[in-house]
This record gives sequence, structure tokens and C-alpha cells, in this order.
Amino acid sequence: MRVYVYLWAIITVFVGLEYWAINQRPQLSVLVFLQRAGIISQYITLSTQPGRWLSLWLGWFGMGLMIIMNVYSLRKRLDFMKNLGRLSHWLNFHIFCGILGPTFIFFHCGLKVRGLVGISFWSMIISLSSGIIGRYIFVQISTQKRDLTKRTAYALERLNTILEKSRISIDPEKKQRILKINLLRVGGHESQINQGLLMAFFSALQGDLRILFTAPPIPKHWPHTAKSYVLQYSLDTRKSHSLENFESMMGYWHTFHFPFAIFMYIAAVIHIISSLIFLGI
Repeated sequence: MRVYVYLWAIITVFVGLEYWAINQRPQLSVLVFLQRAGIISQYITLSTQPGRWLSLWLGWFGMGLMIIMNVYSLRKRLDFMKNLGRLSHWLNFHIFCGILGPTFIFFHCGLKVRGLVGISFWSMIISLSSGIIGRYIFVQISTQKRDLTKRTAYALERLNTILEKSRISIDPEKKQRILKINLLRVGGHESQINQGLLMAFFSALQGDLRILFTAPPIPKHWPHTAKSYVLQYSLDTRKSHSLENFESMMGYWHTFHFPFAIFMYIAAVIHIISSLIFLGI
């Protein structure tokens, strides 16, 4: 997913700079340069105004990506596509198209979203936001409980081996206290099974954000390699405890996400048809 984020950022920066250059500094525009070199027709007016060549192509690119992203849904439902790559990779591509598509459409609108296209755009934003949340939920339930149990047992075994090899005298109660502290740190706790859905979601999200910026708290005399196994144990334990909650969340998420996606396409199609009829595009 990180590659897609970088790719989206590069494309967005390029389109944004082009948008600014065409309106403010045409001599810095790549498209203007290509037109002067004869690669782009001289009869094409390079303008970001709605209805112009550039605006139309941004709109078509955006809509095209919003259509292509539905290949993920086909991959999930059609039997002959089930062996075509991992579902998680298709989900990442689905989200990438769902981010880049609205980005193009935002520039297509001239950075102003109003009227029917505004309704479609904000439906896309809501659908996009819920899609990102959906991916996070999917990650939490992507590993089965028995596999999580195996992984936590392996992490604990490796941790014990490392501590034994380091010849450090470890009090079992102190070790359990350290593991409990780290479980709380990643947003998990022993009563998480009975935790409410929203509390489980925000606890997990807060824990994942926390580990991005801070290392697992372990005693200074423990080997540095112990940190990765403490973290693995904590995360997998949290996922195991909250698995049922996140599975329930996925059901509610589908109920919320689907109507906005359908409404987005309906509004977009109406916008395209009205533009073709009334503007003569």
C-alpha cells in the first residue's frame, strides 16, 4: 500500500503544479512545452476551465479509475478470478483508484465542488473515507484466530529463548506485567472480548498510531531483539481478542459503504449525461 500512497502523492503533486503553471506561469508547464514541441495539437486550448480539453480529460480519467476500482468486487465474487492474485493486493489497488479518481475529479471541477458534481464528489469522499476504514477493519480480521494463537505462542517462545540465552534472571510475574503493559499500549486488554465495537475500533487505532512513534517499553537490560517479539505478541493478542468485534464491524461497514458508492455512480452518470446534452460536449 505504501507504493500506492507514494504514487498517488507524485501524481497529485504533478497535476497540482501543472494546474498552477497553466494558470500562473505557462512557461513552466510541461503540457505547454509539449504543445510548443508539436506533440500536443496547437488547436487544443490548454485551460483548466470546466468544459475545456484538459478539464474533460481529468474528468474522464477520474471516472475511469472509479469504474476500474470495481474489478476488486469482481475478484471477490467471480470464481474464475479467485486465483488472480491475493485479495489484499486487489484491495490496495481498489483503494488507490478510489483515492486517485476523486483527486482527478477535484481538478476537473476547477477546485470547486458545487451543484450535481458537488453531490457526486462528496459522495466519493464519503465512500473513499469509509473505504480506508474498511481496509483497516479488513487488516484486523485477515488472519484467522487459530493462526493468531500460533503466532502469539511463537512470539512468546522466541522471547523466552532470547531471554534465556542472554542469561538474564527474569521474574515470571514481572515478565507478565511487561507483556500486559505492552498489550495495553497497542490498544488491547483482557476484557476486550466484551468491549463495544466503537471502543474496540478506536482503541486499536490509537494503539497502532502509538507504535508508529514509540518503541515497546521493555527493561533496559533486556536484549534489543526482544522488542520485536514483545510487539508481535501484543498485536496478535489484541487482534485475537477483538476479532469478533471487527468481524461485526465489517458487516456494519458494508451496510454503510455500499449505498454511498451506488449514489456516487448515479450522480456521476447524471452529470455526464447532462453535460453531453446541454453543453454539447
